[in-house]
Amino acid sequence: MDRKPQVAQLQFTTERTSGSGSEDALLRRRVLNYLSQLMPEMDRIDIDVHQGTVVLKGTVATDSMRWRCVDCCRHVAGVLTVIDRLSDKNFPRRTYTFHRQ
Repeated sequence: MDRKPQVAQLQFTTERTSGSGSEDALLRRRVLNYLSQLMPEMDRIDIDVHQGTVVLKGTVATDSMRWRCVDCCRHVAGVLTVIDRLSDKNFPRRTYTFHRQ
């Protein structure tokens, strides 16, 4: 079975986690898998995870792709907060924070 490395296949740029170590790493993998299934056209972004908080940074192609990315993250089990620091190619970076209700 010919398998490519997960990070290269998904076009995500970081593997950083901090805080609770293995739990953060597991949550980050779940976010990556969910995004890759629902948004295979995703541009390069950074995903950091710390104790249930997912921080998205980087640039995506469109504003709608940016919102889809945030919405996808919000639906992953274990994600408590999504901090959106993404920008799209037409608009500068803005920061939004979404909390699970």
